[in-house]
Amino acid sequence: MEIDWTSPEPSNPDTYHQEMDFVQWISSDQSRTSLALEQSSFFSNIVLSVSDWNFNLWDIEKKILFFSSPKSHVGLTGGSWSPTRAGILFLSKSDGSIDVWDFTYSSYKPSATLITTPSRITSMQFLKTSLSSENEQLLAIGDDGGSLHIFEIPASLLAPNLNEKKIMSDFIERETRKLSFNDNIREKLDVSGTDASKAESSDNSGAKDEIEMEEIYQAFKKA
Repeated sequence: MEIDWTSPEPSNPDTYHQEMDFVQWISSDQSRTSLALEQSSFFSNIVLSVSDWNFNLWDIEKKILFFSSPKSHVGLTGGSWSPTRAGILFLSKSDGSIDVWDFTYSSYKPSATLITTPSRITSMQFLKTSLSSENEQLLAIGDDGGSLHIFEIPASLLAPNLNEKKIMSDFIERETRKLSFNDNIREKLDVSGTDASKAESSDNSGAKDEIEMEEIYQAFKKA
């Protein structure tokens, strides 16, 4: 759901609340409860949404869902984009581990799984304090036992690869084109199916007319 809280000048103060429509766009995302919703730090139009068993990537400018992940073998509890790498996101899970998806490497499965706590992860947030440095990235993790864990992200997941933002941009464009291609194929199949139904209906009608003519002829012969 996209909501614009900007308040334009009312044309009629008496009917101001009836005129206002804050909701700009709404679309079905997951069949289950959404557990996380976060905008990419590198692409303002790209949003991550996480549910119990998979995550989706949305282009909110085009208002389309362009990528839906395979189902996870373990329940998901949240998700967050990497603050330093355009192609990486982190997904917390109910077994206390974190899946790392690196879209510069693969879009079919996580590139790594980090073991952080033996309990279900209930919250996850990157720290932006004086504790963090350019060569260090800290992730705060809360679990259902009430414990707070500070996890240091491995160096291999900290520094961006060469042209990483462009690689991620190409991935987004490729998935968007794939979506458009699938829609075009679906439309063509629908048209073909409709034409085939019309042709079948026409053939059945012609056969019925022939039967009726034959019955009339036989009745005429008997008369």
